Amino acid sequence: MTSCLVAYAGPFGTYDSFSLGFRLVFWASVVGISIAAGTAIRVWVQSKDAEQGYWRPVLIASFLVTLLLALPLTLLAHSIADLHEAHVPPLHEISVMVFVIAVSVSASRQLLPNAEGLPVAEPDPPPAPPPDDPPPIQPRLLDRVAPEARGAIYRVSVDDHYVRLVTDAGETDLLMRFSDALKELDGADGMQVHRSHWVARGAVTGHRTEKSRLFLQMRDGAEVPVSRSFRKPVEDGLLNRP
Repeated sequence: MTSCLVAYAGPFGTYDSFSLGFRLVFWASVVGISIAAGTAIRVWVQSKDAEQGYWRPVLIASFLVTLLLALPLTLLAHSIADLHEAHVPPLHEISVMVFVIAVSVSASRQLLPNAEGLPVAEPDPPPAPPPDDPPPIQPRLLDRVAPEARGAIYRVSVDDHYVRLVTDAGETDLLMRFSDALKELDGADGMQVHRSHWVARGAVTGHRTEKSRLFLQMRDGAEVPVSRSFRKPVEDGLLNRP
């Protein structure tokens, strides 16, 4: 668009000197070189400081483009104008024109990114929030009880032909084998302490010994015996004894 307008206007004597086709080629080359130089300089300026925003690099790049192109464009204009006695603005006026055009082109590309068929620059997406901690795995054993009885597991014990599940929401008797209940405690932090008892680590509030027998004091007020075969793992794992 810029090349067509300048070619039609024919500044600096090009209207009288050249045909419309030649002016299109000539000014398209001049404008193309100017845009390429301006873009390269602006990218270079932005690479020096990525945090300086948009307009500061544009103004700096436009100033550098003016220094680079104003004098050659003035000399070119004089060489064309001398042949046809056309008027050529002085260097400082051409410098101002080059600077204004450079800033205008950059501003139009910022405000109308698709004016020249350029892809629209998508804004950087906001940083993703840090992932939340995954929810704790619920032991499958809790699926067997009513929703209102589900909660943090305290202990699991054998009660005749049933398995008693004790949580912070209450007690539930389940008709199943103790070995199967242990398999469904996957993900729960605890250990078997007796052939008939399993306890959660966080539910153990203390312990006591009676006649060399070890008992674990539980959060629900119960005492769970520790059998001899499990005593050392319990002392090392639950009671943190050396």
